[in-house]
Amino acid sequence: MTVLVAALSLQAAAPDMRAAVVTFDPPPIPTGSRLLQSYQEAGMYFYGSLDKPFSHAASGRSLAPDNGTGYLNVTRFYCHFRPTQGPCILGSVDLSEYSIYFAYPHVWTFTATLVDGSRVGTNFTTDGIMDGPGNQPDFQRFTFDNRFTAVVDVEISWAFGHN
Repeated sequence: MTVLVAALSLQAAAPDMRAAVVTFDPPPIPTGSRLLQSYQEAGMYFYGSLDKPFSHAASGRSLAPDNGTGYLNVTRFYCHFRPTQGPCILGSVDLSEYSIYFAYPHVWTFTATLVDGSRVGTNFTTDGIMDGPGNQPDFQRFTFDNRFTAVVDVEISWAFGHN
């Protein structure tokens, strides 16, 4: 079984409307990647319940997504992130397919737990275009709607496979 991996970049705002952009820069190894148990940047903490649920990767690697910045490869079927300084408002997320060998659309589910304990969710579908450091854009930006306010935790999951 092959495990699909996707790349993630995130923009969020604290309730006081200070913007926080998670760029995953600098990458841990120039033109490489490193497996991680957790990652923290710009007031967001990324984690998973499985061992090393993602890797922190650099752009510009052959056969891998490229957007000019570092990114997280989600190496398990789900991971979480949460704000470290109180509830936040989710703005947008950049997603990509894993590699040129997995260049087909994938549905990503973002399920947020809000400060009152309720949950909201949305699905984003990538376009299936991925050429690595070539001329085509690998990442797509998806915007969260206004239900993603007062967020205290987010689960990212997906179904593996393609048609």
